[in-house]
Amino acid sequence: MRPHVAAVFALVLLIAGLVGVCLGLALRLWVIWLGAAAFVASAVLFAWGRHVKARNAKRHRAYLADLRERGVDPIAYDLAARWKPGGMAVPNKDVKATLASSPTPDPPCARIVCLGKIDVPEVGELFFEPEIITPTRAIGWQLLFVPIAAALIFFWVLQLLHIVPGKPLNVGSFGYVLFMGVAVAVTWVWRTAIRPTYIRMAPGMIQILEFRYRQSKPTIRSYPLDAGTIAILRGKATGGKTSGLKLALLRGDQQDTIELWRMQKRDKAIERMWQALLSTAPTPPLSDEGLIG
Repeated sequence: MRPHVAAVFALVLLIAGLVGVCLGLALRLWVIWLGAAAFVASAVLFAWGRHVKARNAKRHRAYLADLRERGVDPIAYDLAARWKPGGMAVPNKDVKATLASSPTPDPPCARIVCLGKIDVPEVGELFFEPEIITPTRAIGWQLLFVPIAAALIFFWVLQLLHIVPGKPLNVGSFGYVLFMGVAVAVTWVWRTAIRPTYIRMAPGMIQILEFRYRQSKPTIRSYPLDAGTIAILRGKATGGKTSGLKLALLRGDQQDTIELWRMQKRDKAIERMWQALLSTAPTPPLSDEGLIG
């Protein structure tokens, strides 16, 4: 349990303790003992949260001291200083601010930041034809929630209509599955029918193509791998294994996130992503008309 979560639970228990003691004193009920127990639990949680927070801060200071002794890159040190153990990841805006305050590379180029245990492959001057990732492939394995949720709802309705005998299904027990099924279905309909969104990768270029209502041409957000583009990779990709890997792209006022971890044919998509980010081959002509190179 993280310190801030422990603090929330401690506050809830403290309020419960106050209510319990007040009720016990007013009505002379045994509730006062529950209130006292809540007070004790609140104090224990609060003390434990403070201890964990102090321990994490001590480890973080030691980690930063070790980085200074090793003379790591100033950008890496600044990002490490912004990250707090047990807290949220460094926001994209903080990464952008760190890079903006650092010296510009010579010659100017895109900035690729890896936040996590990520092995960067050697790509070289590799050329490949532009590849399109469809909305269905981008949503990936989470689409499995849709038929499962539909089957549960269908079975529940059959029981309500007494077509299927037996004890009615407790749909509340499948709340997470039903929620994910509805959320993924809505996302899929939005990205495939209402506002179809595709990802196009080519050497030195990643684009987001978005088809809007009554527009014959897509709206294209381009991220050429040159000066002005920031690519932020989060997650784990080491030893041939990946976990939670996603790519954030920033250029000017535009920003997009590609969640590689949930894609169909994930390993292939990750390989193509690295090739698009690192290949020094010239970018082929890309059409503004639609899903062609």
